[in-house]
Amino acid sequence: MRSSCISTCSIYKRLQNKLNKMNASGPARMLVCYVGHHHGRLLHCSSCLTLSNDCIFQDLIFYIPFGGKESIMNFRKNLMEAMGQNVHFVIDSWMEGDNLTASVIWHVEWKGKEIPHTTGCNFFECQQIDGKLIIRNY
Repeated sequence: MRSSCISTCSIYKRLQNKLNKMNASGPARMLVCYVGHHHGRLLHCSSCLTLSNDCIFQDLIFYIPFGGKESIMNFRKNLMEAMGQNVHFVIDSWMEGDNLTASVIWHVEWKGKEIPHTTGCNFFECQQIDGKLIIRNY
């Protein structure tokens, strides 16, 4: 576990168990921590966050990418507030690539039911700084 605050999230724990069974490491574990923050609404816990200070977040629904950890965190905070407590991102599958890359396919659920047409995919580029793996771009 990366930090005690995220260990309280049951969804994170289930994903962590899946990763342990698959012997996944590196970027895949990074995705679990990142998604665990969404599910557990743990946006305040900076010790668990794995974004670089100059991270870039690009999404096809926005014309301009979000640049920098603070900008991305503000977007995530606003998104979580707008979604409310009953809406969650759920990982369907993930895959690690070469050179510290990974991808994740997800969908959105409301009160445990999948919302139609909410499947998405993110590609993550990570880097290692001082022995710690962090997200550089996604």
